[in-house]
Amino acid sequence: MTQKSSYFQYPSLKSNNEKFMPTIKDPNNLDFKIKKSTSDDAAAIVSLVNQESERSGAVLRISKDEAIKWIANGTSLVAKDVYGCIVGHISANVWPASGYIELRSFVVNPSFRKKGIGIRLVINMLKSIKKRYGDRQIISFTNKFGSGKRILTANGFKPFDYEKVPKELFSIGMPHRGKKEHGYMVFVLKCSNAKSKLNNFGG
Repeated sequence: MTQKSSYFQYPSLKSNNEKFMPTIKDPNNLDFKIKKSTSDDAAAIVSLVNQESERSGAVLRISKDEAIKWIANGTSLVAKDVYGCIVGHISANVWPASGYIELRSFVVNPSFRKKGIGIRLVINMLKSIKKRYGDRQIISFTNKFGSGKRILTANGFKPFDYEKVPKELFSIGMPHRGKKEHGYMVFVLKCSNAKSKLNNFGG
């Protein structure tokens, strides 16, 4: 018997050579877990992030090497459903010159949005950052019309002036960086100012 594929692509996207992220078998099942990413998760993370990049343009495409680097550094988290399928991801990138820690590749599968996964990814990442790096400044770019703004502000992030963003953060070529007229905003937070209780959710 031929086994059905465990991958899918967004209906709006054409087929490509990348593995598609795992099929969400039951979007109404909220029994998901936030875990540190492993090397086995790299391909699915890349597919999740890059398909969202193609779909909405809200995140930057990443390479498998980049995902593996975050995983090796312990700065990548995934949300998995009861079947072990990856339904969300977030990573943290440390910028050496400015010392800022940027939330990167923050994506939740469209079938699983508005179920609390995004905010739990952020809360767990803030907890991880505080434990590893101390009370650091965290920065994030997000579309002001999307759920990212709501999730960030719920955790205590405040709007930040584009003119004050360190130049090194513009070096990776993200399409919306420096283009606030396109509806994107910058938010910053110091871990000690987080509104959510960082111990509410397990890692």
